Amino acid sequence: MNISLRLQIASVAIAISVGAALIAAFVPGLLFELRDYLFMASLPAEDQETLRRLIEVHGSCSGIVHEFQGQHGITRWDFNYHVALTVAIIATAVIGGTLAFKLAGGIAAPIVSLSMAAKAVANGARDNERLPPRSGPREVGELIGDFALMTESLAAADRDLRLRSNGIAHELRTPLAVIRARLSGAKDGVFVADPAFFDSLLGQVSQIERLTSDLSMLCDSQGLGFSLERAPTSVNDVVEAVIHCLGPMAADHGVTLTHHGDGPVMADADAARLERAIANLVENAIRHAAATRVTVTVDDAGDRCRIVVVDDGRGWPVRDPDTLKEPFVTGDSAARERSKRTGLGLAIVQAIARAHHGSLALESSPGGGARAVLTIPKTIN
Repeated sequence: MNISLRLQIASVAIAISVGAALIAAFVPGLLFELRDYLFMASLPAEDQETLRRLIEVHGSCSGIVHEFQGQHGITRWDFNYHVALTVAIIATAVIGGTLAFKLAGGIAAPIVSLSMAAKAVANGARDNERLPPRSGPREVGELIGDFALMTESLAAADRDLRLRSNGIAHELRTPLAVIRARLSGAKDGVFVADPAFFDSLLGQVSQIERLTSDLSMLCDSQGLGFSLERAPTSVNDVVEAVIHCLGPMAADHGVTLTHHGDGPVMADADAARLERAIANLVENAIRHAAATRVTVTVDDAGDRCRIVVVDDGRGWPVRDPDTLKEPFVTGDSAARERSKRTGLGLAIVQAIARAHHGSLALESSPGGGARAVLTIPKTIN
């Protein structure tokens, strides 16, 4: 059973204090009685009788009794008394020190093991095999448990970092391979360095630039410089700007793009980042719901504003749409490959929503299709 560390230390301190108090209270008296008994036994019968009468008449602490004891060698017994008292005090210190040492050992052992485990984690280990069992004081057990949770979190972070690094490498590998192959072909005379050739190279460079820009925004959203330039913003105007910008793209995909709203909805927001988020949602809907209808609605929800993007296409390509908010996660690899996208669009929308103290919800539309709801407060405190 785990016992509080404070309780263990307090118990040992109390035990040592009580032991010392008992020694101080009773040992001197017992030693005095033992001394007097031994002294009385060492006297001849006649002197014993004399001493008993003196004690009965004058008391054991009287000057006459002390004088009689001194005349018959009591000094030797005084010396033995002090030695005995010293031995008793030393014995108490040894017993108390032993108890304290054992208690400290019980506390220190798991902490030493924890220190070794921490060094192993610092060197890259992510297992909990070196951790001591969760026994002993409650506080130490909780510390071991928290350390185990920390190690598991670090292991999860390492896995996430590897996955994201692999995703970045995958996204960069394709355009770089294309650039390398075409430059090699131009060097060997396979390709002609005409405007079309350079346009194809610039297209691959644009893909790399788009990836690095998206990654930079995601890094900023993790607390590395992501900031908002807030100002009173007409959300309806931002949506109109997005629709105007993506109109040609919607036409190319056979998508009817419309905007609905109850009226002007104002919010204290970063217009540029909000436009980026809405554009990502609309562009995502256009690419995955070709030859359908995409509707953007701005709702006034009291102290919050909702931007709803709905399409009547096939719906989300995965069973749990929330997984699509993670970087490099996509449910339609072929479409992603054709569109040359980075797989960061919805992750960026979520980052922008969180920066505005808002949220992003990915749902299924009641009439079929996909529905994305971006909610932000009108005022950010």
